[in-house]
Amino acid sequence: MCLSMNASKTPLFFTIVLALVLAACGSEDVSLHHRITQSADQLELQFDTADLIVTSVRLAAAEVEPGARVRVDVALGNQGSEAASQSQLRYMLSSDPTLDEGDRYLNYDGVDALEPGASASEYANIRVPESWSVGTAFLLVVADYRGDIDEAREDNNLYVVPFEVVSPKQVDDALLPDLLAHNASLSSSISAPGSLIEARVRVLNQGFAHSDASQLRYYLSSDASWGDDDRYLNYDRVGSLSSGEGEQESANLRIPAAVTPGAYFILFVTDAKAAVAESDEDNNVLALDFYVGDGPSLGLPDLAVATLGLDVTSLQPGGPLYATIEVQNQGTGLSVTTGVRYYLSTDDALSADDTLIGSDTIEPIGPQARRTEQARLVVHESTRVGNYWVLASVEPLIEQGEVVLENNFSRTALVLSKDRPDALLADLQMENIVLSAAAGVQGEQVSIALDVVNRGIVDAPRSRLKYYISTQSSYDASARYLNYDAVSELQPGAVSAETANLRVPAALPSGDYFILLVADDTDVVDERIESNNQRALPFGIGPEAVAALELEDEEAGSGPQADLVLEATLVPSGDAAPGERVGLSISVWNRGALRAEESRVKYYISRDPVYDVTDVYGGYDRVIALEPDQRTPEQGSPRVPRDAQGGLWYVLAVADANNAVDESEENNNVLAVPFIVDVDTPDAELPDLLVSRFTTDYERYQPNAQVDIQLEISNQGSLDASGSRLKLYWSKDELYDASDRFLDYRVLPELEVDGLFEIALRVRVPFEADFGAAYLIAVLDVEGQVSERFESNNVVPKVITVDALGKAQPTARDACPDYLTTDPLLDHTKSIGAMNVLHMGWANGKDYDGLACVLSHFAISALNEVESEAALMTLTYALEQRTGEDWDYHISPQEVGYGDSKEYYGFVWRVELVTFLGGVGFFDDPQDVIKRDPYGANFRLGAFDFTLVAFHQRNGGLISIRRDEAQYLTDIVTFFQDANGAEEDLLIGGDFNLPGNDHAFTAVGWEGVTYSVDHEQPTSIADGGLRNSFDNFFYQSHLLTELTGAGVLDFTRGNHAELRRSVSDHIPVWVQVDTSVDLD
Repeated sequence: MCLSMNASKTPLFFTIVLALVLAACGSEDVSLHHRITQSADQLELQFDTADLIVTSVRLAAAEVEPGARVRVDVALGNQGSEAASQSQLRYMLSSDPTLDEGDRYLNYDGVDALEPGASASEYANIRVPESWSVGTAFLLVVADYRGDIDEAREDNNLYVVPFEVVSPKQVDDALLPDLLAHNASLSSSISAPGSLIEARVRVLNQGFAHSDASQLRYYLSSDASWGDDDRYLNYDRVGSLSSGEGEQESANLRIPAAVTPGAYFILFVTDAKAAVAESDEDNNVLALDFYVGDGPSLGLPDLAVATLGLDVTSLQPGGPLYATIEVQNQGTGLSVTTGVRYYLSTDDALSADDTLIGSDTIEPIGPQARRTEQARLVVHESTRVGNYWVLASVEPLIEQGEVVLENNFSRTALVLSKDRPDALLADLQMENIVLSAAAGVQGEQVSIALDVVNRGIVDAPRSRLKYYISTQSSYDASARYLNYDAVSELQPGAVSAETANLRVPAALPSGDYFILLVADDTDVVDERIESNNQRALPFGIGPEAVAALELEDEEAGSGPQADLVLEATLVPSGDAAPGERVGLSISVWNRGALRAEESRVKYYISRDPVYDVTDVYGGYDRVIALEPDQRTPEQGSPRVPRDAQGGLWYVLAVADANNAVDESEENNNVLAVPFIVDVDTPDAELPDLLVSRFTTDYERYQPNAQVDIQLEISNQGSLDASGSRLKLYWSKDELYDASDRFLDYRVLPELEVDGLFEIALRVRVPFEADFGAAYLIAVLDVEGQVSERFESNNVVPKVITVDALGKAQPTARDACPDYLTTDPLLDHTKSIGAMNVLHMGWANGKDYDGLACVLSHFAISALNEVESEAALMTLTYALEQRTGEDWDYHISPQEVGYGDSKEYYGFVWRVELVTFLGGVGFFDDPQDVIKRDPYGANFRLGAFDFTLVAFHQRNGGLISIRRDEAQYLTDIVTFFQDANGAEEDLLIGGDFNLPGNDHAFTAVGWEGVTYSVDHEQPTSIADGGLRNSFDNFFYQSHLLTELTGAGVLDFTRGNHAELRRSVSDHIPVWVQVDTSVDLD
């Protein structure tokens, strides 16, 4: 049921009290208590809360054709001590025994409420998809799939059944019945000679034809096979059964008085008189462990771990892991219910500092009998990679003596690694690393150069390479940060040449250290091999270390050396266009006195003749070893950047680029050859976009100040210009390149010849901006949508000054604390926001006042990751306290998500401005293709009424997992449009875990669907700054004509690490609308 609270009508005291009550209920500590029961009608292990467990699953066929339908019978029970409410049993198809987001939904059953100790039987028909590959598959049966029940244990809800998917020619075509016994049980697994026990079993016809009546017989046997020497105990008559039909049977069995005490089996034999011709005559016997003897007179048990195995030997931290253990009772007494605890350890001995990663229970085991159990283990994703041991310890749940205790323990090795060598991913590697010196004095600088290469098979997005200094050879929290390089997007095989200056910290004591290189430090690149992202270079600090290094250099460098220089033999002729290659032929000459070993020459495209980090890498050649005065020809053809501006450029050739040769002269290795980039066609019949006016409200600004910009765009060509996009960047120089920071964008309409279009923007000076000259760079037609006469005039810089005397940052909105950046000029009366509020409701120290300051910028906001209604009420109260206005809220009727990733959707709004018109509901998703179904509600803001949909799209390490849901955006738009009749104004806002321009959003462009946040605008907060353009609004531009603006609210002030934990790890996105009209 959805509770909507009107803050203007609800006493404040009641609001606070209700919030506290709900919070207290949500945080109640539930303690577990185990107890043993011998009742056949109850499960043996119980807890002080409900606990569903699937006890058996029977698939009607062990081999199934693709496209075939097969029946599944399931038995489950409540082994807790509290009632379990109604829940859902889900059937999933998987290529492995692990439940994850890639599994295929097949069917579900609704499970009625179960009292403590009660059990239920369910069945369903499932169809294997025709596209499923032939081979071993796994049926995953999941109790309480939606998480409706608060259970004592959540790790025992999964039951896995392997089966074979076979081609049609492998399936026996004989249409025969097939009888078997399953789901058998005994009232006791131990009994004295001459006593009675009760046996229960279900006889199932899993064949493809009707079965005539048959006889089920019960035997006492010394082994699990049916033979002539087995002792007959009783029988049941089984009626005729249709295909897929079953019949429950039970019988009283008297144990022969003369039988010798010991370990036996009770056999359940279907069709014991062979009255039915079956497709499989070898599956008619089911055996259960049984012990004959008087309980009190039995000896002691002796539990031993016979085998311990893991489903994998190498694992990514946080990945699924299953352990299979076989426990044998080698003693002469019956064991009690036993616990198995699994630990993760750095050595093979169990100690107090080992980490518990899972547990399981083993039912009583008779003398000389065995039991096998499987448990899911959880290795936390924050666990460091390396070599470990998984330790298993068998521990009886109540005190019981054993013959030997030392054999209750076993171990097996496990490697934790983030590597996936066979995955279709990028892989960043650091190569050709050159450090200018292996030692330095405190306060001095050393330089470093290297290549970052994508050795993967898909593109690697932009990333960061960071440099640290440490006493350890691997990175940890003690490492000291030195500098970073921005690594450009890299296609497979592409190289980004990086250089940096590293200053030796003045406060570090002299000694031996390592300079650490950490590729993809912010973890934005999903890679095949994560273990190769660190390199350690030995480095000495202090005068003694420098003196020792100089002595080594003198000893190595005394006497004559090689000396490589470059000579141009064929230079570029004519002009080059952006994207074209520039050919350069050179000669590499060793003019030194000694042999030069094999080396490399690298090629770059540069705006100046200086070789530095701004140059664009363009390939390399291997240079053979050269004797003194020997030459070798080489040829390179680097590509001009596609966004290159017209004018003078240079091809740079760099000898010994990997610093492999000791040379007498190291400063003569660069050859610079000029050429002209021509991007213009002045006589062509084409449009020509031009920034004809570019002004700012001031010339000087303080960091974090707002800049009001006026732009006038004109078409000076001879043809009309189609629509395009303008972007604005912040730059340290007047050159537009990959180091510039995105600020904002505008979509330009079609412009006829001599047409004008005026743009007003408000951007913010970066909080960390250095004092001095800076540039605002306007880039026209940034996506190349318009072919123009002059492409060279599309980049226009505007210089401004950053200093302490410039325009100040605005006063905080609503007297918000100074650790937040606010925007008092953002009109909250017309603004609609969407924000991921990061587990709001968990015990995570949420700064509700800070969050209220952020959301006070909007009239209404759609929220993701709301963990409880109490949290939403607390936020509503904080908004009222911060703004002095009445606020209201609405929460989705139920949680969405899976496992530990469940959440509610929420909405908060100003009562004076917004009217709640009712909930629309969840997206209709019967096939469960979306893990967190979007939820919509109707509102009115002024005269503008609209549907606002909150959506938190699936996340996950593999981008393919996220894209699986993105393709359904078309269906989501259609569903909510159809659900509202004549209402056409639809906004879908939230955290999509993909940028808006990702190709998986197939809806973009369909029926006018577009997005509000440019893919260059990061919206999630990492410790080092903003990253990932994941948050957005999607809407239909031809229907939502009331929209007047859009943007993001970056509330950080350089304090990203603090705010991402206390407020949220996302910034909100917003749109503005004309509230005076409603044009749908």
